[in-house]
Amino acid sequence: MPTKKAAEKVELNLLLRRSMGDLYQEDETTLGEEIDGYLAWKRAASALSDAGYRHLDWSAKTWLPFREIPISKLRRVELEDHIIARAAKRRRSAKNELVFLKAVLKRASARGQRVDERIL
Repeated sequence: MPTKKAAEKVELNLLLRRSMGDLYQEDETTLGEEIDGYLAWKRAASALSDAGYRHLDWSAKTWLPFREIPISKLRRVELEDHIIARAAKRRRSAKNELVFLKAVLKRASARGQRVDERIL
């Protein structure tokens, strides 16, 4: 986990999920928290080269304007406008950054976050 506070939050959510079962709904997280968690997970779970880690960090920087938005509040139109503007300058980078965002959102969805399916 990136910070002690994030690790404590994950641990508490796991305990609540076990005790409440299907009634449990995870606290809503922001895109920034999900990106940080995804990057930490990738570093711990895979053996990427230094260039691979730099690529992930670079892809994460594109989404800085959206870091404080809760996952359930992200809308396809805003994200499309952002990535289209990015593609006008750097087409391949925009494609890779969109793939990165979708991976982050799929992981968030698998963990119980509400994600607008039209984004995926």
